[in-house]
Amino acid sequence: MPDGALALHLHGPSTMPLLFSYGTLQLESVQMSTFGRLLKGETDEIVGFEQCSIILDDPRVVSLSGKREHLIVKFNGGPTAG
Repeated sequence: MPDGALALHLHGPSTMPLLFSYGTLQLESVQMSTFGRLLKGETDEIVGFEQCSIILDDPRVVSLSGKREHLIVKFNGGPTAG
């Protein structure tokens, strides 16, 4: 899986991560705008997916993240993380 991918906990520490983030949801500004607070996370991976990027034209998203190119993951069916 991409370096720096995180499993983020929406409701504090628990045994089950509730959100997997590999891109802009790791940014403090995006977390504050989306959730109204910073989230705690830990390194994780997702098997059978690979990282790639897309270009976004939504001015609100670009304003929050500071970039037009965003990472996404897509299913590749492989036995390992991409």
